Amino acid sequence: MSNLAVVKQSTTVAERGEMTHDQIDLIKRTIAVGSTNDELALFIQQCQRTGLDPFTRQIYAIKRQGKMTVQVSIDGFRLIAERTGKYAGQTAPQWCGQDGVWMDVWLSEKAPAAARIGVMRHDFQQPAYGIATFREYSQQSSPMWGKMPATMLAKCAEALALRKAFPQELSGLYTTDEMSQAAAPTPAEYAESVEPAQLVDALATDKQRQFLGNLLRSSVFTDAEREKIQKRASTKDKAKAAIEYVQTQIAERKAALAEDETDGPDVELLDGSAPILDEVAA
Repeated sequence: MSNLAVVKQSTTVAERGEMTHDQIDLIKRTIAVGSTNDELALFIQQCQRTGLDPFTRQIYAIKRQGKMTVQVSIDGFRLIAERTGKYAGQTAPQWCGQDGVWMDVWLSEKAPAAARIGVMRHDFQQPAYGIATFREYSQQSSPMWGKMPATMLAKCAEALALRKAFPQELSGLYTTDEMSQAAAPTPAEYAESVEPAQLVDALATDKQRQFLGNLLRSSVFTDAEREKIQKRASTKDKAKAAIEYVQTQIAERKAALAEDETDGPDVELLDGSAPILDEVAA
């Protein structure tokens, strides 16, 4: 039986973490238009990992230069932070001009030079600040940036601060506002057709994801490694390869650490750029 079982329609996708065949078909036709099988599987995997609902515009699939990117709304970022139980609010946004003087309200007709927001956690002594400059994030062709530059810049600063405060949950995720300075989305090129039922059967199962997550709790892995492995393990085959790879790495690295304690030479753990991606993607 598929892990994406048909469920009652009374709860949202984010609440149940599952999708019906019809919902996946709808995503391919309206949200992830033109996506390949792997891109669609990856997008659904991100929806499940983050608990965000694509039907309420908390998470998006955007085609840029022929490649799909997953983007999250600022509301999605706030929701992820809130669910951790460690989110303690944030400071009011502030803006400054070229003089660097921070102001609580931006009243000038000219766009601010920068915006900043601090995000607080219950286990932080001070807020984690995010600072976004107009020069780096503005998109001149965007009507929203032309109409509300202070608001748009503050949203970018908030996303930076939230990601700094919650790196485990938000690493690798970017908001639409942050990505507006990137290349404009290209017209979707329709890829091979895929039946929703076929895609559901190809996705990694809940049991595989849970087992892989438990393995990755081992202290021999860095946060960057854990994130890259989990992102790549989107299908059953890739999840199986990831599990086998992780099990081997745990045994080898623990043996190396044990030898290090005896003999003294330094043991260098992978920083995430090593063969992990190739292994999991195989």
